[in-house]
Amino acid sequence: MTLVVKKMLANTLKELMNEKPLTKITVQDLTKKCGISRQTFYNHFHDIYELVEWIYLNEAHITLGENISYENWQDALEALFQYMDDNRNFVLNTYRSVSKENVERLLQREVERFLTDLIFNEINVSGAEAEQVQFSIEFYTYALVGVGLDWISRQMPGTAKELVEKIEQVMIGTIVARISSKNFTMLSQCPKFGHWDFFVYGAFCKTGVE
Repeated sequence: MTLVVKKMLANTLKELMNEKPLTKITVQDLTKKCGISRQTFYNHFHDIYELVEWIYLNEAHITLGENISYENWQDALEALFQYMDDNRNFVLNTYRSVSKENVERLLQREVERFLTDLIFNEINVSGAEAEQVQFSIEFYTYALVGVGLDWISRQMPGTAKELVEKIEQVMIGTIVARISSKNFTMLSQCPKFGHWDFFVYGAFCKTGVE
């Protein structure tokens, strides 16, 4: 029952945000449209901003969770950006009303969880190697969230698929390889490493490394 009420409040908030800014929506607006009491709302959320946070964390978690696979990070990332596009009014409204920092924090939390599950579930690492992997996760978390926030701030031009294709080109070295020095090659091109090793261990490896 609790989840049903939360989802009802979430859907109603999205509907109201198609009509006016988040800052103009009150708990009374929500409860009246839902046909529930104010106390019912407060039994589930402290305020509207906690509801917004629940929407982001719950829906982003579901979006990424259903798409996690060691072979299809592109599909999972596309699903996240597609979620933003499908919920454009909600995302843009909260981005303008809640503050960029809060949206950034929520996205970082889910993207880092996604990357951690994605990598550590498939690769056994320990010690110094684990530290390098964790650094890579943090690096790509900030990079991906930064790209996503920039996309939001520019009113989400293009499609989610196009955005992911651009990210993929960078991550597998299509662009970096062209400007790298002759003493280095993209890790994804090294015989010892595969496509995902590039993602985990970084952009470059010395040519001829055993």
